[in-house]
Amino acid sequence: MIVIGPLRNTTILGKTASTIHALSGGRFTMGIALGAREDDYTATATPYHTRGKRLNEQLHDL
Repeated sequence: MIVIGPLRNTTILGKTASTIHALSGGRFTMGIALGAREDDYTATATPYHTRGKRLNEQLHDL
């Protein structure tokens, strides 16, 4: 599964990934991407220009 990290709540993303990993018997792999489409960020009212900083923070927290 690949997700655009900055569009997701970090805590919920981590819990969801952990649950899927457990249910799949450890076969789950998640890719976290930055996302290049500004309209994805506009649609979710998420700041586009700070997405890199937010992704770095998420990776640290996860």
